Amino acid sequence: MAFWCTDPQAPLLTPQQAAQTPFALVHQNDLPIFDQHRFSRKSPYFRLSHSGRPPEVTCPHRFCCQAFEPQTDIKQAGNLIQTCYPNTAVDADSIRMWLDRPVYHPGLLVWAAHVHSGEKVGLGIAKYDPVVPEVSLEWLQVHPRFQEKGLGKALIGELMRKAIDLADIMRVSWKVHHSNQLKRLYRGCGFEGSNMWWLLSE
Repeated sequence: MAFWCTDPQAPLLTPQQAAQTPFALVHQNDLPIFDQHRFSRKSPYFRLSHSGRPPEVTCPHRFCCQAFEPQTDIKQAGNLIQTCYPNTAVDADSIRMWLDRPVYHPGLLVWAAHVHSGEKVGLGIAKYDPVVPEVSLEWLQVHPRFQEKGLGKALIGELMRKAIDLADIMRVSWKVHHSNQLKRLYRGCGFEGSNMWWLLSE
């Protein structure tokens, strides 16, 4: 349950309903509505947004952006994500499930690849919710050997260019304790905002 009301003094939930909610994604302003002591997990997330034209960002020299091919690239994508995030449980089967979800859009998975060798060294994944409508940047990873070259920014720029025909707004969220480097990266691409959300679960 995502919870954000415009007036915390007049919440949409009764105290009884708030007391019975085992899981919620709560805007910072609305935290007082919930008894935080009963939640064993309390994780803060920043959430930034971008609207308008994407920035003029290009791939660094000797690299390019390529389309993701679902029939051939799933295993390689899982391997890259596990290399970049060793503690994650994401694998090829997880990615196959992503591709079956209603928010999957084939244009919103983009590789960064070496022009000469063809080695795929980065991957950006976004989802599209046509109901809102908005595009959300879900995963961004660059192989550790190729970081600090501008590939992450290039992948974000490419996804933003692909998203502009789908929705007027693109969002990104991440955990606060990962915030400094990522905040600089996304703000450098024109993302704005100061909203913080809390994931609460018993």
